[in-house]
Amino acid sequence: MTLSRFAFIFSAAACIALYSPGNDHYRLAAIGFVVLAILSDILDGRIARWLGQESYLGGVLDAAADAIGFTVGFILLSVFDVGMRFPLWLVLIVVGREMAVYGLFLAVTLKKGRVNKKPSRLSRWNTSLLALCVLLLLCRIEDSWLLWPVSSVTTLATGADNIMAAIKALRE
Repeated sequence: MTLSRFAFIFSAAACIALYSPGNDHYRLAAIGFVVLAILSDILDGRIARWLGQESYLGGVLDAAADAIGFTVGFILLSVFDVGMRFPLWLVLIVVGREMAVYGLFLAVTLKKGRVNKKPSRLSRWNTSLLALCVLLLLCRIEDSWLLWPVSSVTTLATGADNIMAAIKALRE
C-alpha cells in the first residue's frame, strides 16, 4: 500500500507540471491523486496495525513517501501556478526540514543501524496539516494561506524534535 502512494505522488506531480489554464483537468486529476495518497497513508498504517504486520521497512517507506511527497509537492506548487502558489518561505521550511531530518536519519542509520523512533502526535498533526495545505491550494481555496503559518510552526517544531533525537542517538 505504501508503494502505491509513491505512484500517486508522482502522478500528482506529473499533473501539476502539465497543468495550464486551458487544461484544468490536470489540476483536477492532481487533486484526485493527492486524495488517494492521503487515503493510502491513513489506511496503510491502520491496516498494518490491525493485521499485526507493522515492520521496520514499512515505517521507513512510509516516512520516505511523506518526505518525497511533501518535498516534490511544495516545490512544484511554488514553481507551477495552478491558480495559487506556495510562497518561497514556506517551501524552504518544509523542504529544509525534510532534508535535515532525513539527512540525520541516514547518518544515524549508518552509525547505529536501525532507528526506532515512532512519529509523535505533533508529527502526525504536522503531516495532516501539510497534506491539507497541498489539497486546499490545489482546490484554490483562497483562505488556505491561513494554515501556512500554523503548518510552518509545526514543521519547525517536529523538525527540531527529530533533529534533537538524531543528535542524541549519534552521541550515544
